[in-house]
Order: sequence, then C-alpha cells, then structure tokens
Amino acid sequence: MPDRGQVSLESRVPASPRPIGRPRPPATDRSILEATIELLAEGGADATTLDAIARRSGSAKTTIYRRWPSREALILDALRVAVRGSSEQVEATREVDRTLGSTVRGAARTILGLVRNSVFRAAFPTIAHELFEETDLGNRFRADVFQPIRTSLKARLREEIARGEIREDIDLDLVLDAVHGGMLYRALVGEQVDQSVADALADLILSGAATSAGAAAGPGHEAAPVRVNGRRRGTRKR
Repeated sequence: MPDRGQVSLESRVPASPRPIGRPRPPATDRSILEATIELLAEGGADATTLDAIARRSGSAKTTIYRRWPSREALILDALRVAVRGSSEQVEATREVDRTLGSTVRGAARTILGLVRNSVFRAAFPTIAHELFEETDLGNRFRADVFQPIRTSLKARLREEIARGEIREDIDLDLVLDAVHGGMLYRALVGEQVDQSVADALADLILSGAATSAGAAAGPGHEAAPVRVNGRRRGTRKR
C-alpha cells in the first residue's frame, strides 16, 4: 500500500451503521478522517488525540463522539477507509503485477509499501487488538479491507493458473499468507524490509508455486543480497 501522499479518501465515508434521523454530512466525516490520517502520519498514535483531531478537522469533540465511540474506533475506521484504495491505486497495483510478471511479486511489493507506511505502522496496534478480539470494528475491517484484497489477488492468481504459469494444485490462500505474513513478520521482528527482500520472498514462494513456464515468464532479475542476522547472506563475518 502506498505511503501517506498516495492515501486518498476520495468521496468515501465510513460504512458504519447510520443513526435514524437527519443524515450526517459526508464532508464532516471526510474532514475528520483526513485529519486523523494526517496526524497519524505526522506524529503517530500518541499525537492523534481527539483534541488534535477536533482542531485539525474543525469539528467539535461532541461531533466526533456522535460518529465514533472512541479514539481507537476512529483511528481504525480512518485506516479501514484509506487502505481500501482508490481506483487509481488499484490499477497501479495491477500495473505492478504486469511489470513484474507475477501477482506474487506484485503482492510482495505492495505489502512492502504497507509495512513501511507511517499511517499503518502507527495504527497497527489498534488494528491487531480489534482483529484478535474479533470486535465489531475488527470484523468490519476484515470484511472491508482484507477480504476484498484477498478476493482480488486470488482472482488474478487463477488467471495465472489458466495461463499455465501457476500450478493448478497450489493452495492460493497459503501463497498469499506466505507473501503477506513473511513481510509483516520481518517488519515486526526488526529484520531488513526492502525491495530486495520483497523480491527474494516472492521468488522463494514462486519456486514452489510456479510451473516451469511461469518461472521462465518472470523478469530476469537477480535479487539483491538479503541480510541474515544483521549481515548480508554470502558475506563472511569478520
């Protein structure tokens, strides 16, 4: 996922249930969400207080509380809306797939962008808590963000199966788990996370998932050395 400058809310507002009565103005929702994302990017979760959001958005705290029950709910909803991506971002992701010659390689580059995204990193503890506890907010995030992304990626992988590039018997869910989980885990434990790692991980997964024709169809590149325990593979410790 793209970093702050590429995160766009467009005309979207939260998909949370709306109270009976006068419809709430979409512009107000949008300004609150945009303020939340800006503050997350600038100063992290600690700087994203309700007072700061109210000042940045020009909305009263009572207005915010009528829409979201807590600061955590607002942070999660802002990220949920943002990472769904605009149509331009979705097309850009597909273009990465086409350029790299593989949905797996494109997915590895995309998750790299997400784990390096300042907004995502600031909001990740809140996301993880809501998902692990299976709260209504966490379930909505899962349904609105993770499931559509996975559905789209699996559809593209099935196209590669039809073209004879990916093995028919491969478990597509495990392929995506390996791509996304591998990059996220490295980020969490403080290992090297960059383009060379994304490409190396994709190549490792494709070595088991791709047919011989699919492997040959990929771009001819040699992945940069990856650091193992703080040093580059293939170098001697002096």
